[in-house]
Amino acid sequence: MQSKPPITNPNIERIIPYIEQLPALRLLLPFVIGIIAAYYFFGQQTEPWWWAYAITAACLPLLVVALFFFRNIKSKKTRQIKVWFGVCMAVAFFLLGLARTLQQNQFQQPTHFRHFITSTDSSATLLLQIQEPLIAKTRSYKTTTKVLGVYTNENSTQLLQPAQGKILTYLALDSAAAALQYGDLIVAQAQAVALVDSVKNPGAFDYRQYLQFEQIYHRAWLASGKWLPTQQNQGNWFFAKIYYLRSFFLDAIARYVPGKDEASVAAALLIGYTHLLDDEIVKAYSATGAMHVLAVSGMHVVILYGLLQWLLRLIFGKHNTKSVRLLRLLLGLGFIWIFAVITGLPPSVVRAAVMISLVMMADFLQRRSNVFNSIAVSALVILFFQPLMLFKVGFQLSYGAVLGILLWQAPIYRVWLAPNALLNLAWEITSVSIAAQIGTLPLVLYYFHQFPTYALLANIVAVPLSGWVLYAGIALFFTALFAQWTSVFAFVSQGVGWVMYGLVWFQNHFLTFMGSLPGALIQGYMTPISSAVLLFVTIVGVAQFLQFKQTKWLLSGLISLTIVGVQTLYDAYQNSIRNEITVYSISGGTAIDITQNRRSVLLLDSAGLAQMPTQIQPNLWKKGVGRPQIIRIENFEMPTDSTINQFSNSNIVFNQKVSIQYPTVLAGPYQFTFLSVNKSPYNAELVPKNEKIKTHYAILRKNAQTDLIYSQQTLLFDSLLIDGSNTQRFAQKTEQICGEAAIPIYNLRKSAALTLSW
Repeated sequence: MQSKPPITNPNIERIIPYIEQLPALRLLLPFVIGIIAAYYFFGQQTEPWWWAYAITAACLPLLVVALFFFRNIKSKKTRQIKVWFGVCMAVAFFLLGLARTLQQNQFQQPTHFRHFITSTDSSATLLLQIQEPLIAKTRSYKTTTKVLGVYTNENSTQLLQPAQGKILTYLALDSAAAALQYGDLIVAQAQAVALVDSVKNPGAFDYRQYLQFEQIYHRAWLASGKWLPTQQNQGNWFFAKIYYLRSFFLDAIARYVPGKDEASVAAALLIGYTHLLDDEIVKAYSATGAMHVLAVSGMHVVILYGLLQWLLRLIFGKHNTKSVRLLRLLLGLGFIWIFAVITGLPPSVVRAAVMISLVMMADFLQRRSNVFNSIAVSALVILFFQPLMLFKVGFQLSYGAVLGILLWQAPIYRVWLAPNALLNLAWEITSVSIAAQIGTLPLVLYYFHQFPTYALLANIVAVPLSGWVLYAGIALFFTALFAQWTSVFAFVSQGVGWVMYGLVWFQNHFLTFMGSLPGALIQGYMTPISSAVLLFVTIVGVAQFLQFKQTKWLLSGLISLTIVGVQTLYDAYQNSIRNEITVYSISGGTAIDITQNRRSVLLLDSAGLAQMPTQIQPNLWKKGVGRPQIIRIENFEMPTDSTINQFSNSNIVFNQKVSIQYPTVLAGPYQFTFLSVNKSPYNAELVPKNEKIKTHYAILRKNAQTDLIYSQQTLLFDSLLIDGSNTQRFAQKTEQICGEAAIPIYNLRKSAALTLSW
């Protein structure tokens, strides 16, 4: 009896050959899933991770041999075997990603320095190595130190226990700290080290998580005389030379490029040194979608690669022997990677450097590869050495921009046929910029909650200008190098510096003007991660529809976009019925947000107002509030407009029952009384006789010298709040008093923001 042919899906049959051209992508996906699983599900793993390596090491050789044996056999049975081997390979790379991530998690390793020190041990000291040149701040020097060991006392003998870990280190401004260089060793007390604080306000930037991706879990403040230098120049010789070159380039820019703002932008654009940038300059570039110009991106590496190719063609001409190709490869790899290291190896530069390295190696081997496969290979290489790079915003934006360009640049470019070469060049740059913004749009909305309206027009000018600045910067570095031996090159360097000044000056003023236009920056998009993923699916689906004209791609994009719309409407409804009070944890200040039905009243002082963009505004956007009504605590005057009276049927009332020293706020079912304004002791004479003030929360501000025990006899409260306007010493003392008197207390200096709902 003749067997029936197997039923096959024609769509799958068409897509299999395309997938087979992307072997790196098939390995990258399970590897990435392994990284995500390790971070979110095995983050606290303390057991050895060697088991994942052992399984991977056992599987990979067998799989490679088997695939080599079956690669030329075309029978359908063998195809099924290949599918199973593919599944096994995916499992192996999943375990490899899991193992690499667990191995990189220094905090959970038994050799981490936290296992050798205790909070009660005042004698333990740390041997630290400076990992990067110090950055001068307003009140300190900032650097990263690597823990080499812990000195402990055992039987009156000081022993050095080898350890690992990184510490974000701040040193007091003095001559001893200023003399420290990369690789120097110092000894500091372990008591100066503490865990990095967690994010305290909802929606605020999680700085602790950002540092954890760099394997930094602790911070330290080293005052003058609390640390000692031991040895110098103990770092890696290669990085020591790289930091020397970077210092030389910074000195050349400072010497030959006039203008503080222009020199700082040139330093950021050329070598990624952003610590000199003025806040207003950063705002202008951010508002116009041109931040990639300052953050040494893959675009800079591509420009350098183009210049390098031109120079190599000029030197070698049309010679294409194997020895010439090898020399071109070595020179190209050296040039690109030295530049990448000088810039500090940001994710976008590493991605571009790896991809260009693959292109140069393919040129050496005289082979052509699939561009999507090259992208997957670059990501796989980067993530193998640094798995946590996956969670960095720069890494995601870099690959999002590249995928956007590959998917959207050609369809956009075909929309209009430019009549001449100049317009064609401008349109080509514009199409690339539009495609990159489409690819990064979900990430921009998710991470930054904003959209630069004039980004297209701004980048038409900023991208070519930054290219010319880069060319001028390369010329400046070489002329400044030769200027050490002859004054002729010093004169040339001054001329090049003035050219750079003019280019950067025009770029700064143009972007500042664009950023000042009405509606230049639309803010307030609080996009959940699910919506960001669905938006990316929409972008890919529509792009594939434009290329292949298949309805299924358009349908997938429209379905994803519809789900995003439904989720947005649901979130808007939830915000419309939200009644919530948030008492924020503000450094040195006070801020309370009272939100009802997407309208907010914000009570804050000067410190709260200064920190509003970073600590308060994201939470307001999450609640659907665009502009809150701001009332300053310093005066506590009723607003002159009628907004407060329309706010939830006048449910918010300002009542000064006692005196201007003790204003009271009633919001919904909760009442707050502020004990602050001045530092005078609590005066019972201000309270009318036989009258007690009742409130839910008493907020202690600015080290108010209040007799808390006596206050409870006249001021009755359920809980006492200590906000950030109080000093740490005063807060600790108050906590001790309240503990002895059994008074409920909530310290906002060390705890997260307090949120109350009704």
